Amino acid sequence: MRIASATFHRYSLPFHGVMQFRSERVRRRDGLIISIHSDDGSVGYGEIAPLPGFSKENLKEAHAAARRCIESLKIRANIDPQIPAGLRDREMFPPSVRFGVECALWDLAVRTNRAIPARMFVNQPAVTVPVNMLLMEPTNRMIARAQAFASAGFQTLKLKVGRESIDHDLNWIQQIREAVGPNVEIRMDANRAWQFDDALRFVNSAAEFDVSYIEEPIDQPERLLEFSARSPIPIAVDETLQDAGWEKLFGWREAEVLEAGCNPESRESLRSELGTLERGIFDAILAARVWVVKPSLVGFPLKYTAQLLSGKQRIDADLVISSSFESGLGLIALANLAACAGQDALPAGLDTAASQLENVLPIPLPQGAFNLAELNTIAARFNPGALEVVQDD
Repeated sequence: MRIASATFHRYSLPFHGVMQFRSERVRRRDGLIISIHSDDGSVGYGEIAPLPGFSKENLKEAHAAARRCIESLKIRANIDPQIPAGLRDREMFPPSVRFGVECALWDLAVRTNRAIPARMFVNQPAVTVPVNMLLMEPTNRMIARAQAFASAGFQTLKLKVGRESIDHDLNWIQQIREAVGPNVEIRMDANRAWQFDDALRFVNSAAEFDVSYIEEPIDQPERLLEFSARSPIPIAVDETLQDAGWEKLFGWREAEVLEAGCNPESRESLRSELGTLERGIFDAILAARVWVVKPSLVGFPLKYTAQLLSGKQRIDADLVISSSFESGLGLIALANLAACAGQDALPAGLDTAASQLENVLPIPLPQGAFNLAELNTIAARFNPGALEVVQDD
């Protein structure tokens, strides 16, 4: 099989309200659906959607890079139709492009073989993927919502902190814990809101509320190793993975210093060659208890991510797959990727469809978990024909 062509379709989906992505205020989610066609007439779909405020590439740049990517794929001979094709790990395309193109190639293989998506990477994927419910605003209304989510079957809540005062956030978390009881997992995400000492004061107080982890608590990620040694709450990295980027992570993986049980001398030798900031990022990633992986932002290859999830490659951290406000098409791909962890799949950050008024592929909102068979039945019917085709520049 060979790749024959690709078509790009534009979408623009309104949010329920204004979304704040760092300094960007966004009312609509804009992206591309890529259709990759093989020479035997098969087609697979993926989504390319840089996130304003986070992605280094914009949509126009991503489109141009994706076209270059397709041209390189077209010269490959004899792509095995039995397994998902992917970009070469050393190819440094923008993260949103790698994600969209590899999802389309994965979907192409799924449709060609009439296969269960995750089974193309692992033998025993999960049949359902638990989802954490995100609570954004620390208000009394959110406390009632937390109770409702717990009653609906959600076993994990993720709270955004750092947008109000520390005392306000601590009071909010206490009320959430009292509202949902002791059996619901609570995660927190500060998005680098605090200076070191303020963050340390916060985690020392919040620890009594049985918090699983806190993402990116400090505004100096290079000090996360020092912070994690003093924090009673485990640390998760998200933006720090994005700061490193796939190019650095690929090099560190190739040097065999990321995997659990690696040679300490090899790790220290590489570390000594890094600059101060890069060394801090390296240390932070290794110190983190959890990697929150957003493939559209960090650029991990799908196959590598599946290997980490399944334990074929081991690191000293758990993986949580999370979305970057993709449409339903991207969310289904991410749910299938999370399923590669099997029955040990951790709750994934995939509840973002509720923020959109419209969707290119409407999917049911999770009631604590996504049923993969239901989602894949919906995906199998997807057709981008109603979307605008993006003409070549």
